[in-house]
Amino acid sequence: MQAKELPELFMTNGEKLKLWRMLRRLTTKVRTELDESHVDRAQKIQAYQIGHDSVVLDPDAREIQVLHGEEVRQRMPLELLERQPSRVLKLIRGEIFR
Repeated sequence: MQAKELPELFMTNGEKLKLWRMLRRLTTKVRTELDESHVDRAQKIQAYQIGHDSVVLDPDAREIQVLHGEEVRQRMPLELLERQPSRVLKLIRGEIFR
């Protein structure tokens, strides 16, 4: 894999990369929250931040969550990202820009 931006180095699977690129289409102000505060020790992305909202890809629960602060506003099955990525983008956009 060839990373185009630094956060892409931490994207260990295609789902994370696909979600990252979707969010970057919504806004260029997507920040990544890593599992470690020092980049050289970080191993994975915990969440994608857009303003006060977070998008979390939870592989154990097999879902994507959209949070506003600590409140979960939207849950969607991870397989929806593969089957209907445009629907996932629409649902995320609806929650973040409401």
